[in-house]
Amino acid sequence: MRNFLLLIGLLGWFGDTDMAVSWIAAEATSPAAIAAKVSQTLLPTTDGTIVRLLDPAEAEWTVVCFLGTECPLAKVYGPRLNRLSARYAERGVRFVGVNSNRQDSMQKLREYQSRHGIEFPLVKDFDQSIATGLGATRTPEVFVVSAAAEILYRGRIDDQYQPGIAKPEATAHDLQ
Repeated sequence: MRNFLLLIGLLGWFGDTDMAVSWIAAEATSPAAIAAKVSQTLLPTTDGTIVRLLDPAEAEWTVVCFLGTECPLAKVYGPRLNRLSARYAERGVRFVGVNSNRQDSMQKLREYQSRHGIEFPLVKDFDQSIATGLGATRTPEVFVVSAAAEILYRGRIDDQYQPGIAKPEATAHDLQ
């Protein structure tokens, strides 16, 4: 951070204020800055509690899973994510399901969670700030975020389903 401020100061000193402003804007919207802001967000869960998206006291890494109650793939992957959550819990990995879909009520989320046996917290992103902040574009989509709010992975869970492709089973397990 100190080097960053020194660079901004030097750019301003030499009269390149446009470049200094560009550097400041880039720093404010960097993946690290976004993840840090998003990580502090408190969200309501389906069981009525409020959780912080990232909780360093609880886990070293958090898998943020964007899920939609009506999405056919989210219905397939919900149970798979639950199994991964159980498998990696001992290793300091916490899973949090996030629903940012306006049309999905908390009741629909509870039904989805019950129907698919999801045991990790499922939260509602009412204002879509988490989806927007992380840049989530579809369900299911996952992000692996460190306790220091670094995005370590963003993408698919595996390669079984892709636009226009449905394999009998996955051959690449990206999240594992």
